[in-house]
Amino acid sequence: MEIIFFIIFFKIFHAKIINKSRTKTNCKLKVFEYINKLALFHTLVMQERTGTPHEFAERLGVDRATVYNICSELRSHDIEIEYSRLRQTFYYKYPHLVEIRLIIRQHNDCANDKNVKG
Repeated sequence: MEIIFFIIFFKIFHAKIINKSRTKTNCKLKVFEYINKLALFHTLVMQERTGTPHEFAERLGVDRATVYNICSELRSHDIEIEYSRLRQTFYYKYPHLVEIRLIIRQHNDCANDKNVKG
């Protein structure tokens, strides 16, 4: 479920940013923004501190429709996320763990290929 969650979130935010800027450089730099937003989304939902849908969208830097799209995508993958009007927060019906790892390193085989060809 954790990988699906990241892919869903990445797909939705990537589409938003692509529409704002068509340059490849900006898209590449936004990967870290996606990860930060994913972490914030998950933290606020887990702690049940999202606020209203409008407030949640503002905290994430997206529009309200995007928040609902993310929730819809999560539900389509059996992640039960709901909203309580009484408590004014989104919450997971069952706890979920989201673990994000990003490792950036040069692969030795790639470096050796450059030396052989060059």
